[in-house]
Amino acid sequence: MTWGVAGEWRPTSSNQVIPEITLIGETDITLLYGEEYEEQGYSATDDLDGNITRKVIVEDQFDEEGLLVGKNYRVYDTSFNEGLAARVITYLDEVAPEIILTPNQTEFTILEGVVFSPPTAIATDNRDEDVEVIPVDRDSFDYNQSGTYHFDYNHTDSSDNEAAMVTVTVEVVDTVKPVINLTPNQTIFTIKQGDIFTPPTAIATDNTDNAVAVSVVDVDTFDNNTIGFYTFTYDHTDTSGNEADTVTVEVEVVD
Repeated sequence: MTWGVAGEWRPTSSNQVIPEITLIGETDITLLYGEEYEEQGYSATDDLDGNITRKVIVEDQFDEEGLLVGKNYRVYDTSFNEGLAARVITYLDEVAPEIILTPNQTEFTILEGVVFSPPTAIATDNRDEDVEVIPVDRDSFDYNQSGTYHFDYNHTDSSDNEAAMVTVTVEVVDTVKPVINLTPNQTIFTIKQGDIFTPPTAIATDNTDNAVAVSVVDVDTFDNNTIGFYTFTYDHTDTSGNEADTVTVEVEVVD
């Protein structure tokens, strides 16, 4: 005797031939992540019962993500012999994550000395959760030093898909003119013919460069023995290419 599916005792059958389940299509299925599996069909036959496809029980298997990863097929003939078959479903993720900046800007120009923080970034993916992306400071950024700096953002998802690298370029510029300071702080002089005259000394001060002495240009070939008007000019350009306002000293030699 044996215990029947319907919950009653049945006579033990001498038929021990297992029914056969035939799956249509592949048993190992590979899908792109996000695709849904469509049943390709099956049939079941038994040596005594014939076609028993209608009796096939299909059970779905899911992973922790809720993805369908398997299908089990089960059938019983009238002698309670069990036939089994199965499909295994795997998923291929070929979609690269995407890096999104906030603000969504990749080129910046800032004045030297102004504090700057690179954009924040997250990587979004078709499968993984959003994650923060920390930029790589390629050039040892210094907002006190003029120059071009780069920050690189990279990310690889759990399926080893690499995001397209995002590079933020920061141009630190100095637009402040240096200032020429005279000693004495005077630009107009009158001297008597024959008197010795020495033009003022000058220093250029700058927001970033060190103070430097400025050479004077004798425009008119000064001659303290000859009556007339003479001009001395002072010019300076800082290391960032900013030109100071020209300072002109006028000297009149009189009788």
